Amino acid sequence: MNWYCAFLLVILNGVEALIYKDWFPGPMEKCLMDRSRGVSPRRIPAFDILFECKNYQVAYNNVDNDVVSPVTEDNERYFKHLGRRLQGLESEYKRRKRSAKWKWNNQRKEIRTMTNKELDDYFAALIALRKDGSYFALTRLHQQTAIMGAHFGPGFLGWHRIYNLVLQLALWDKNPRVMLPYCDTTLDHNMIDPQKSILFSKGYFGNLRGICVIGPFRSWNTTAHVRLQRDGGRFGSYMTDEGYKQTMSLKHMREVTLGTSLGQIERQHNNPHVYIGGLMSDLNYAPSDPFFFCHHNYIDYVWEKFRENQRRKNIDPGSDYPSNTMNLHEPGRRLPMIADYLKVNLTQAQCSHNMFSDKFLINFANSPKYPNCGNYPHIKRNDTRKVCYSAEYDSTEDNIVRAGQGIRGLSKTFNITKGFVASTNDKRNKPSKISKRSADVHKLSASKSNSVSSGNQPIQNDFLLNGVVSAKNWAYIPVRIVYKRPPNCRFNIGTAKYQRVMEEKAEHKRQESLHFEDGDLYDPRAYPRLWEKIREGNPASFGEFKVRGSGESKIFVETTGLSYKGEYKEYAIVDERQPINEAVAYVALKRPSDGETVQTFVTAFDPNGRVCEAHCHVKGSNPPKYERCSGVVNVNSKEPKMYGDNLGDAYLLRYRFQGDNLPSSHDGDVFLMFFCNYGKRFPWEKTYNKK
Repeated sequence: MNWYCAFLLVILNGVEALIYKDWFPGPMEKCLMDRSRGVSPRRIPAFDILFECKNYQVAYNNVDNDVVSPVTEDNERYFKHLGRRLQGLESEYKRRKRSAKWKWNNQRKEIRTMTNKELDDYFAALIALRKDGSYFALTRLHQQTAIMGAHFGPGFLGWHRIYNLVLQLALWDKNPRVMLPYCDTTLDHNMIDPQKSILFSKGYFGNLRGICVIGPFRSWNTTAHVRLQRDGGRFGSYMTDEGYKQTMSLKHMREVTLGTSLGQIERQHNNPHVYIGGLMSDLNYAPSDPFFFCHHNYIDYVWEKFRENQRRKNIDPGSDYPSNTMNLHEPGRRLPMIADYLKVNLTQAQCSHNMFSDKFLINFANSPKYPNCGNYPHIKRNDTRKVCYSAEYDSTEDNIVRAGQGIRGLSKTFNITKGFVASTNDKRNKPSKISKRSADVHKLSASKSNSVSSGNQPIQNDFLLNGVVSAKNWAYIPVRIVYKRPPNCRFNIGTAKYQRVMEEKAEHKRQESLHFEDGDLYDPRAYPRLWEKIREGNPASFGEFKVRGSGESKIFVETTGLSYKGEYKEYAIVDERQPINEAVAYVALKRPSDGETVQTFVTAFDPNGRVCEAHCHVKGSNPPKYERCSGVVNVNSKEPKMYGDNLGDAYLLRYRFQGDNLPSSHDGDVFLMFFCNYGKRFPWEKTYNKK
């Protein structure tokens, strides 16, 4: 697949005192070293490890904070009610063991296998929970303090199992016949174009991109005081059949919750969070998207299938919780947030108890798997590829989405901070044609009309800073991108190859061009002197490279606050045909107040998971020299300011205007450089000066 070697240059206009390098905070550094120890960069993309550890650091910074959105007295009373119901399940379980009968229809189904009545009842119960405020009370349990005990360790599976169960109890308050379904997104991954999945249509969860303006959740507001929104199809992936097989090949819970195994469940679970984007990509706000619970219910399904395998191998899953764990994941540690607010005495290890399995509370209907795809209108079967896959949405729906999102003043909208990291990126996340879908979810149209793609929609950032949406508190810096063409990148220009072969033949030279796989005029291998300068290794990415069309692609640039809560993401359009190419992006960080020093982690990466290597300017060097650094920088407000108070001012940092207002670029002194090298090491490896 595609890879860019890039230099990311933050423009400083000659005053080095206003920005200086720093080192990774301790938890992030330890995470990086632990996750990459003994792991080859050719096996796991650097993106997987770096962003997992960045998110771990962000969660660590907030571990002593309770919630982003305050818990009201009404919320507390509601939590105690749910806690009493949860505690009552133990006696119900004991009665269940004495009797084969059970009063609830407790089988959880893949959402596309539900009857119309079951689906309507489920959505109606969710909407009823939203209307009385109960749903968003529940979302407050997945914030701040809870994150460290609900993620980054073996407690991940059990914590979310109980969280799903709490929602199930809330749904039963509204309708005792309703069961929480799961979304098996391997069905969507198996589509030719997953961005067309019927899951994100009027009949299910609404549109995949922008403010949700169709479907049952079109008026859905959130605890962040914004409308439900998504930014799907740019990065990440749905769940995959291969990942499922890798998980089922393992034996113990420690193998699927710790380490770098490809079967590690939490790392796989991150992918749909990143793929769907918007609220789903933020650790604190993800449950505000109703898709969250159906996604996590599928993760619970995978875990339960793994537990069934354990039983077949004579391993008791109820006593297999890892004993050697850290901090909030220790076996005897009470469940963060859930135990405190629901007043239940549940520990991390107890969440693996067979009471929560054993086809009592957790009883899953099998998901369609080839060749048993079932007779469902929204699940299809492909005998050539030997997969079950999701139906597409009808093409006419995109017109409704565009019209709805074109109305001004609908609500505040923002692209939520990334909190999850994809371990797999779907190579189809390139600009592609997206079908539209009709208003009747059960009527599948054969229409394949063209529509907008993920490639030509800009990122709309959240401007959420320390829990408050405010664009004026952000500062902007111009970022220069210089990238080298990735290995195995090919563009077919047939006349170019033919011409080179003819020239070599006429000049009686060795016919080297015959060995090229295509007629790529821009291929640096055709130019030995240039190739000697830019040839590199080939580290892991998220898939094999395919021949591109125009060469248009992206480099993503991201800032993450370490001394503040906030993140900003942008991309620059690059020409991936060229051996060396440049572009400019403008990214934001918190504007320093008087006397304040702001700490920010800056990084850049391509759509395929290769991460840039940071280099910082050596003080006093002229011409400028650079040494490797972390990408963590400190910025203060000393005059002259080396950032723009708005986007226009940031442009003025880079450009000078001559007569007739003719602009010319002005880089000034360059402090931070990200060299996106496809070498044999992770960007944070090797020894180098930390200070």
